[in-house]
Amino acid sequence: MDKTKKLRFIYAGNGISISEEGDKEFTAHISPTRKININRGKVFTHDNLRKIYEMADSGNMIFSNGDSLGHLVLNPIRKPTKEYINNLTDEVVQLSVEKVEGKEYVCTHDGVIFSDNPNKFRDIPRIQNPDDKKYILTDYTKEYDGHILYRVRAIKDFGGVKAGEIGGYVAGEHNLSQHGNSWIQSDSKVFGLAYVGDNALVRKSIMYGNAKAIENSRIIHTTMYGDTVIKGFAISNNAYIYHKSVICGESRVSGHLAFEGIIKDKVFIKDPGVRITGKDIEISDEVQISENVKVDGHAKIRGKSRIMGYCEITDYAEISGEAILKDNVCVGGKSRIWNNAILSGDVKVSGRALIRDNASLYDKVLVCEAAEICGEAKIKDNAIISGCSIVRDYAKVFGDAIITDYAQITSHTQIRGHAQIKGNAKLSEFACVCENSCIEGDVVLSGDTIVKGNTHISTQQQANKVFKPSISKTSSNEVSL
Repeated sequence: MDKTKKLRFIYAGNGISISEEGDKEFTAHISPTRKININRGKVFTHDNLRKIYEMADSGNMIFSNGDSLGHLVLNPIRKPTKEYINNLTDEVVQLSVEKVEGKEYVCTHDGVIFSDNPNKFRDIPRIQNPDDKKYILTDYTKEYDGHILYRVRAIKDFGGVKAGEIGGYVAGEHNLSQHGNSWIQSDSKVFGLAYVGDNALVRKSIMYGNAKAIENSRIIHTTMYGDTVIKGFAISNNAYIYHKSVICGESRVSGHLAFEGIIKDKVFIKDPGVRITGKDIEISDEVQISENVKVDGHAKIRGKSRIMGYCEITDYAEISGEAILKDNVCVGGKSRIWNNAILSGDVKVSGRALIRDNASLYDKVLVCEAAEICGEAKIKDNAIISGCSIVRDYAKVFGDAIITDYAQITSHTQIRGHAQIKGNAKLSEFACVCENSCIEGDVVLSGDTIVKGNTHISTQQQANKVFKPSISKTSSNEVSL
C-alpha cells in the first residue's frame, strides 16, 4: 500500500468530507460534533489516518464504518496535549494499518482486529496466525537509548490478555517469550538481552542488559539491568535493580538494589530510599526493610527482623530472629544481632560483637570488638561495651559508663555515670557502680552494694571491704576502704 497518497478535503456546513488520492468519491467525513465516518471497505494509509484524527483530536468522537451497523465510542479527551498529538496512533482508538509478515491488515489502535463480527466487517482482512504466536511486532516504533523498539500486539487470548491488545516495546522476539502468559504492558521497554518469560508481567518498566523476569514475577515502575533476575511470585515496584541481584519467592521490593546476592522467601522492602549494594548479600524469610536503610558488603539478614529509619548494615554483619533496628543504627564488621534484640537511636555495633536474647540498646551506645550483650540486658546513653566483656541477665549499663576487657556484668547489676569496669572484673546480684568509680583486675563483686564517688577497686581485698547489709537494711550502701 502506498503510504504517500494525498488527501483531499471539502469544508461544508455539515463538516469536512475527505477523500484519498485515487478515490472516486469522498470516503470519510468529520461532522461538526467530531464524529468520524469512514465508508465500508475503505482503508486509509497510516499517515493519512493520523491526519484525520488530528482534525478531530478532542471531544466525544464516534467512529463508525459508514452505515448503521454499529460504531466504536472513543473516550473524551478533555485537554489534548502535544504528546497526545505526537503519539496519536498509540493513544486513540482508531483504524491503523499493521504489516505482518509482509502483509497489511487493519486494526484499531487498542488492538481490536475487525474479526469479531464478519457481517459488519466482511471487507477487512484478518490477521492469520499459522505459527500459533501470542503476539506480533507492530509497525509502531520508538527509539530509546540508541535502540529501535517495536510495540507488541497480542494476536490471541492468553492469561488476562485479549487478542488485539497492545503492549509495550521490545527490540525483538528474544525479549518476550511467545509461550506462557508473560506480557509487557503500557510504555515498558525491554531490549538488549533482557528477557520476560513464563507468567511474568512487566508494567511501566525498563529492562535491558541480561535482566530476566520469569515465573510469576511482577515488575512495576522498575528499572532492571545487569545480570538481575526476578522470579517466583516476587513483586518489584518503584525499584532500581542492577548488578547480579536475584529476587525470588514472595518478596516485595522497592528501592535501589545493586548487589551480588539474593532476596528470597517473603522479604518486604518498601521504601524507594532503601539502598542494597555489595556482594553475597542474603535477605530472606520475612525480613522487613524500610525508610532509607542501607545494606552493603556481605551482610546477611534473616528471620522476621525489621530494619528502618536510616540504619546501615555493612561488612559481614548478620541480623536474624525478630531483631528490631531503627533510627540510625549502624551494624558492621562480623557482628551478629539475634533473637529479639532491639537497637535504636545512633547505636553502633562492630567487630565480632554479639547481641541477642531480648537485649536492648538505645541512644548512642557503642558495642565493639568481641563484646556480648544478652539475657534482657539494657544498654543506653553513650555507654561503651568493648573487648571480650559480657553484659547479661537483666544487667543495666547507662550514662557514659565503659565496660571493657574481659569484664562480666550479670544478674541485675547496674553500671552508670562515668563508671568503668575492666580487666577480669565480675559483678553480679544487684551490685551498683556509679559516678566516677572504677573496678578493674581479677575482682569479684556481688550482692546489694553501691560503689560510687571516685572509688577505685583493683584487688579482691579491696572488694571484700565493700559493706553488704543484712536483708533488713536499706540498699543505700557504700564502699568503705
